[in-house]
Amino acid sequence: MSMSTGTSHQQHNKHTYDRLIGTFSHEGLVNFLVSSEETSITLNNVQNFFLWTRRHKAAQELEVGSHASLAATRFYPHRTYIIIHGFLGSGTDGWIISMKDALLSREDCNVISVNWAAGSLTAEYYMIRVRVPSVGEDVSKLLVFLQHAAGLTPDLVHIIGHSLGAHAAGFAGKKMNGTLSRITGLDPAGHMYHQVDSADRLYKTDAAFVDVIHTHGCTTLLSQWTDCYGIDENLGDADFWPNGGERQPACAEGGDGPSAVKDGSSCDHGMAYVLYTESIIYSASTTHFLARPCNSWKMYNTRICPCSYPSQYMGFNVNPNAHGVFYLNTSITAPYALPDPGCSAGAFSTLQIIGLVHVAVLMTLMIILVMLALVQQYVGIPVVTRLRVVLGMDEGDWQGFKGSPSSQLLAAGDKVIT
Repeated sequence: MSMSTGTSHQQHNKHTYDRLIGTFSHEGLVNFLVSSEETSITLNNVQNFFLWTRRHKAAQELEVGSHASLAATRFYPHRTYIIIHGFLGSGTDGWIISMKDALLSREDCNVISVNWAAGSLTAEYYMIRVRVPSVGEDVSKLLVFLQHAAGLTPDLVHIIGHSLGAHAAGFAGKKMNGTLSRITGLDPAGHMYHQVDSADRLYKTDAAFVDVIHTHGCTTLLSQWTDCYGIDENLGDADFWPNGGERQPACAEGGDGPSAVKDGSSCDHGMAYVLYTESIIYSASTTHFLARPCNSWKMYNTRICPCSYPSQYMGFNVNPNAHGVFYLNTSITAPYALPDPGCSAGAFSTLQIIGLVHVAVLMTLMIILVMLALVQQYVGIPVVTRLRVVLGMDEGDWQGFKGSPSSQLLAAGDKVIT
């Protein structure tokens, strides 16, 4: 089958799929087909689940237990990202919309935002914190529903949570018995989470892979509302501490962090989602957000920490095969990623792959020519001369080839062509 025929066939299948989905998404038909399957599922603290896809740029609400609602959204069981906001946040915060847009630009996927009752006053923190496990439970109810109703398997799910939302993601993972593909904690909340049992906060066993970005992590025992909002402990398979993980240069004088961090988060605390959103636009063929394993920030600054092997990236392009504690620097203004010229990229770009293929082809041809020259020298068969004729190389081209450093070893044996 030709490329054009294959593309046409794929387009035909897509149009057929869209027509079928459109038919079965008709409200009357959906209600007729699935009304008997409607179930009532009570949620604890989640008020809304908002869904975005490439087919529907506007938010659609998912109702857990409602097959008619699910069919109307045209939800497709492929890679699904679930974003959970933190204390005082909402499911349509600006940073969530920015992250959603970046994810949908990167790949065809589902993006679901969790809108939960996260309070409106700082003094409510102690009451709101108690809700975090039930938020995770509500998310797990959604996942179980999507699994049974639409075939969404846990290995397709990646939960991204900020602050208290990071711990809520952990509780969702616990409810799913650690079967989710990945959980990303964005500066998990520290207050009342320091030194608690792993069952009561985000932990590395909550998913197949858990990565954590710390941007405002330090102890909060003495000055809980004026110190750091994030936790200062390693929680995941891979923990990243950009700029040491306590204060971010973009939030200092001259930085643009205050304008980049939206929706009322403290600057250092909110930089976790800013950095993660930026990481989505990069590929693993660059060294942007490349991180190095190290024992401490102080040691990292001595420049003695080695490159990670395999290469490890903070953010979207994280390598699930590289575990440990990692450090890196970021810029004071956007874009915040700084390349690490001392380390190799974790993957090759398309141009690099093409270049490697060209080198491999040239090396193969060179080896063949060397073998033919040896055959000509020791057996007496003028195969090199015949090859030159077959390739259509005139005398000038051939002499240029013979003069190259790689061809000097042919000189002694090439008696016939001189």
